[in-house]
Amino acid sequence: MLQSTNETSIAIIGGGPAGLSLARFLSSVQELNVTVFEAAPQVGGKSWTFQHDDVTCEMGTCYATRADTFVRAWFKELGLETSKLGASTVDGVEYFRWAKMGPGGPLPLEVIRYLLASRRLNRKLAQDPTDAKALEEASMPIVEWLRKKRLPRMERLHYRAVTNMGYGRLDETPTVQAINWVDLALISSGRRNDFLMPTIGWGNFWSRLAEKHLNVLTSMRITRVERHTNGVSLWAGDRRFEFDKVVCAIPVDDFTAMTESETENEAFINGSISWNAYSTTLMAVKNWFTEESVRSFENGILLEANEGRLMSARHEAYSEELGGPLYVLNQLCGPYSKDELIEIAESDIRDDGGTPVRAILTKRWKYFAQYSEQSVRDGLLNRLKRMQGESNTYYTGATFSHEAVSKITRFNRALAQRITNEHAVARIRL
Repeated sequence: MLQSTNETSIAIIGGGPAGLSLARFLSSVQELNVTVFEAAPQVGGKSWTFQHDDVTCEMGTCYATRADTFVRAWFKELGLETSKLGASTVDGVEYFRWAKMGPGGPLPLEVIRYLLASRRLNRKLAQDPTDAKALEEASMPIVEWLRKKRLPRMERLHYRAVTNMGYGRLDETPTVQAINWVDLALISSGRRNDFLMPTIGWGNFWSRLAEKHLNVLTSMRITRVERHTNGVSLWAGDRRFEFDKVVCAIPVDDFTAMTESETENEAFINGSISWNAYSTTLMAVKNWFTEESVRSFENGILLEANEGRLMSARHEAYSEELGGPLYVLNQLCGPYSKDELIEIAESDIRDDGGTPVRAILTKRWKYFAQYSEQSVRDGLLNRLKRMQGESNTYYTGATFSHEAVSKITRFNRALAQRITNEHAVARIRL
């Protein structure tokens, strides 16, 4: 449905970091007309900020690494103040010192060996995405890969960087996903304590970015998507919208539930991933730690840990009205209800010397699209790339890059370039 004006209209479904950052990159292309549809009353998705008077607590996204070059540039563009995350420990022991407490050689040497091995694997996958040996290596659980490479101290770093962040247990998370996250930028950020947060809160940051640059329709839940040969029709209740292209910036299974039929690649993706259930709870706790920003717990992150155990807590703020010192607690939900998770967390807090006062808010997230081992061996990574543009549809978000904002924005910069190039080719054909 390219019009005589040579404009291409693009609908983005999902106003979280994936949808908004892609829209921001595309907004600089004059002949692309982009509209973001967000079902909630506010944008931000998993960048969700709790605010009460002058108290700001992050229930989702909590920092920008050194790799977040685009987001950091947007902070400056919007004139936003930032603060650093602060010290991080495991059971009160500084994070890197805790890693060194395990067996193995000097940690810096392990880091170098790890980065070299990661780059070799990624290079093989880039050169030949059908390489059976590379896919076998990429599909194995990261703990097996690290042990095969004899990197025990890097294994300890991964418990904090992967499991603690809600990205799955090390005996379940494929190597290709773990090494995509735990890279030089992340390790360097942790070593230098270079994790930035916008002082106004992540939710407000995305709102300001959207207000300044983007056409976003909030409280606009898309209920039906019809893809035609020359365009796409969207329904929000009884309202109909027509576009040339659509971008899925939500989980693929949620997107295909809106369509009349899923494509072969979409069906493969939906059968290849499982979503973790990840919970963050804002709780007032007295007599607990305040000397570090984040405290992780071995009982919640190591292989033998049961789901539901408290993986970490982040000291966020103080509010006399809300009960005193405020902490954001992180748990993998497993089979537990919200009340059961709070009960488990309170027990773990007491074991660590704290006194729970009250749970203020719990957010339960559909979080981290974990690839199955077999699907990686069967070509999932290649399909994720190959399906872009099929049926007038592009895809972004956690399934295609990673849950981390730095990975999403880097992915979206490349995707925006692809969309722009394809638009230019379509203009020439006109």
